[in-house]
Amino acid sequence: MNTKRPNKKWRLGPTYALGIVTLLLAIAVVCGCGRKSENEALLYPGPDDVQQYMYKGFTYAKNGQYDKAISEFNKVIKIDPTNDEAYDNRGIAYMMMDKFSQAMSNYTKAIKINNTNANAYNNRGLLYAKYRGKYDKAIADFTKAIDIEPDFIDAYISRGMAYSYKNQYDKAISDYDKAIDINPREPNAHYNRGVAYYNKAEYGKAWDDIKKAQILNPEVVNQKFLETLRLKMAEPKATPSREKGLSVHFIIKAVAAENPAYPQGFIVTGKGKITFFKTPEELIRFFSQQDKEVQNNGIWLLVTNLDAYTEEDKAAEKKLEELCRQQNIKLFKARGLDLSTAGKN
Repeated sequence: MNTKRPNKKWRLGPTYALGIVTLLLAIAVVCGCGRKSENEALLYPGPDDVQQYMYKGFTYAKNGQYDKAISEFNKVIKIDPTNDEAYDNRGIAYMMMDKFSQAMSNYTKAIKINNTNANAYNNRGLLYAKYRGKYDKAIADFTKAIDIEPDFIDAYISRGMAYSYKNQYDKAISDYDKAIDINPREPNAHYNRGVAYYNKAEYGKAWDDIKKAQILNPEVVNQKFLETLRLKMAEPKATPSREKGLSVHFIIKAVAAENPAYPQGFIVTGKGKITFFKTPEELIRFFSQQDKEVQNNGIWLLVTNLDAYTEEDKAAEKKLEELCRQQNIKLFKARGLDLSTAGKN
């Protein structure tokens, strides 16, 4: 059936850095003259009827009357069962009513009808991330939305937040950077980037972004978070301590060959137990699970004579250095006798 689709979309904004979901509503301008009765429209739908019902759905949703909005979107779907935007909008209404299973099925139906519906991918991603905790699936959906619409600013912010939930702050910041490139006056991108910088203990950068967001739109800034950041800015910088960080012994191949009790790799001792990690990636994953105090004091790597390193040992140490740089982890290296003068790499 050839029915005219609205040229605007109802978009669910990704402004939930501190648990806040904001609805962004776009209403198509529709001519109200010469309308048929509702029964006539359903029996003999014309090109304007879909827009009329969609418009009414938008209006009800804007006023928080989501059940009535759903009723209007139902009428659109009855006229045009292939209207992916109606399924997407109905999914948002269900989501705002905390009916997440219905929302998920509607988003998925919209995508099945039209796999280039970037908005449906973004909305489903929000549902995966915010209410299901399935961040990898959310990231996949946000990425698909971006592939479809490379300048879809909400999808970049949403994906950045999903990365933040996974503690992948550098990836999150990269997405916020892109969102700000698209629109330098987007307050949510500045605010969420500020939160990411805060979680990396880069309080100066966090302050700059939060203040920028406050200038652009004071309503997006959580005042308790702003006060917490202000206090952090006032704290004297602490000197990293090996006792408070993660102490790691790097067991090279030659040492492992001489003492089978110490396999090649990385050994962490503490709390009465010894934990072994074969690869730098395993060690970094373990470190990322430690409490804030440990993370703030970094990794302290005890090494041996460099002349005894094999190429394999050198590659493992280099990989650890690379991962620490990428994730902004403090790395200190020293031989056992040199701990008092250990230098940061």
